[in-house]
Amino acid sequence: SNHLSEEKNESAWADMIKSIEKNKRQLSWDPAQVSPVQRVSLFERQERNFDPVSMKFTDSTKENLYQTAKQDRITNLSNSVQENRSKTFNIVSHEGPERKYQSTINAV
Repeated sequence: SNHLSEEKNESAWADMIKSIEKNKRQLSWDPAQVSPVQRVSLFERQERNFDPVSMKFTDSTKENLYQTAKQDRITNLSNSVQENRSKTFNIVSHEGPERKYQSTINAV
């Protein structure tokens, strides 16, 4: 009886290996339904709007606008932080610079 169970396991193992090999050779999709990959020439790649390596826009006016907007955001944030740090806060009366939760409440 032990010999029969070994033969069953061997045949099941062999069938599993055969099915794996068959699946490796066959595509899981229909090649007729898949559109071909669109190749992009080197010239077309050079005309991208944004260069991912240098992290800059290829159009200089767009890059300058982005950099000035970024600098404005940084300046506004640093001014806000500096303003909040320079103001004193009275722990007893809770008078002082506006806190984040207050601006959220006032916005609603």
